[in-house]
Amino acid sequence: MTSDETGPMRLVDFAAALDRRGATIGRWPAAERVAAERLIAESAEARALLEAAASVDRAVAGLMQPGGPLPPLAGRAGSTPKARAGVVMPSWPRLAAFGGAALAASLVLGFALGIALPPPDDDDGTDTVYMAVNDTDLGGLM
Repeated sequence: MTSDETGPMRLVDFAAALDRRGATIGRWPAAERVAAERLIAESAEARALLEAAASVDRAVAGLMQPGGPLPPLAGRAGSTPKARAGVVMPSWPRLAAFGGAALAASLVLGFALGIALPPPDDDDGTDTVYMAVNDTDLGGLM
């Protein structure tokens, strides 16, 4: 990747090293650190990448800090819709919940009845329909 034997560090290699090692260049291996410091001194793009990586490191470090409970969201934490005098609350949420429960109940009942009832006798119904259709097609000669 980068070494003093092959030449100065490229911007692509610097970005990859930032992703791997973080924005604290003092923690990098000595050869990479020297090449990175040289690139930072010469390139405004490298400085911008370093600042962006430092910003990400600070954000991650802030998330890793132990803290108390999260602050409420503008007084909306734990709030529930309440009926107020003179305000009509929409009824569609209750109707949707009732409809969903009725649909689920009918599916369960249909499945249970389909399993519990004995199978129909196959010969009676099929033969009657077959004879009625054939008799009509032949003009009633059968």
